[in-house]
Amino acid sequence: MRSIDDLDGRTIAARKARSIIASLVQDIGRDPSTGERQLAQCAGLLAVIREDLETAWLSGQPIAIADYTALVNAERRVLVTLGLKRIPKDITPRVGALLRS
Repeated sequence: MRSIDDLDGRTIAARKARSIIASLVQDIGRDPSTGERQLAQCAGLLAVIREDLETAWLSGQPIAIADYTALVNAERRVLVTLGLKRIPKDITPRVGALLRS
C-alpha cells in the first residue's frame, strides 16, 4: 500500500499538499496524535483538490459545482473536527497608537 510519504514530492500538488499539512500540524501547537495527523493530511489533500477545481473554473473551464461544494463541505468538516476556530486578531497595539496620536 502506498501513502503520501511515498511520493517524491516534485509535483506542485504534492508540494502544496505537504505545505498545507505541515501548517495544519503546526497549528495544533503540540505533537499531534495519529488521528490529528490523519485529519491534517485529509484536510490538506482536500484543500489541494478544491484549489485545483477553483483554478480550473477561474481559467474558464467547466467544473462540477456539486463536486466543488462537496469538497468545500468535507474540508470544512475536517477542519472543524481538527479544531478550526476563528481567533480574533489582537488590535490592542494599533488602538493604543491611534489613541496616542
